[in-house]
Amino acid sequence: MCHRFKFMENRFRVFRVFGGHVFFIPDLVWKITLKTTKIQKSHNSADARVIAVRILNLFQEQQMPLSLLLNRFKFPGDSAVKSRGLIYELVFGTLRWQIQIDYLLKQFVHGNLWDLPLSVQNILRVGIYQIRFLDQIPNYAVISEAANMTRRFRQIKFTRLVNGVLRNYLRHEKQIRLPGKEEDLFRHLSIRFAFPEWMVELFTDQYGEEKAAAIMKGSNRKPLLTVRVNTKKITPENFHILLEKEN
Repeated sequence: MCHRFKFMENRFRVFRVFGGHVFFIPDLVWKITLKTTKIQKSHNSADARVIAVRILNLFQEQQMPLSLLLNRFKFPGDSAVKSRGLIYELVFGTLRWQIQIDYLLKQFVHGNLWDLPLSVQNILRVGIYQIRFLDQIPNYAVISEAANMTRRFRQIKFTRLVNGVLRNYLRHEKQIRLPGKEEDLFRHLSIRFAFPEWMVELFTDQYGEEKAAAIMKGSNRKPLLTVRVNTKKITPENFHILLEKEN
């Protein structure tokens, strides 16, 4: 697929490199010229997973900027913060680990993963991401919701497949082994850290295996959240109480 980029002023912007990996590049902004697509708003926080899959579909089909897609959805009332937070987590997390997630899925999908409808692919990816990386979401809820999403995306004939793949992954999760580094170092590091092989090779040649692995591991670490309180509107103590109340 051909990507057209336009260089702009120095800022931060998210863009996609091969395999769905997302990088944050300082001092560069690449603007993607794309056709806009209208997305329906959701008023239910339970639809966060559905919205995440829709965003992934549009991102992969039309290469629409993630910032544009994420800003299309508004949540009224108390569900806004939690719903948007879950959507961000599912979208960025799934893209960040897509290379590894696809490797895992291929162990349980008969035939070619890419032959499945894109919605089904992303339902499976979001499901694996939740099971593998999000402890706060019960696995039974992940699998149930993933099966339900096949109906929401009019892919009901794949309901059993989605349910079966996720259940099989859950049963055999601890038995899955990544490719050995002795067999193929670049492939091993690529799947382990979810980086494209050409970038793994670049880092390894330039920094050596140990430092390259540290760089990739560090880039996958979630950044710490820093909050500055506007003391003209609220005291730090009251803000702390508010945070505890909102959990």
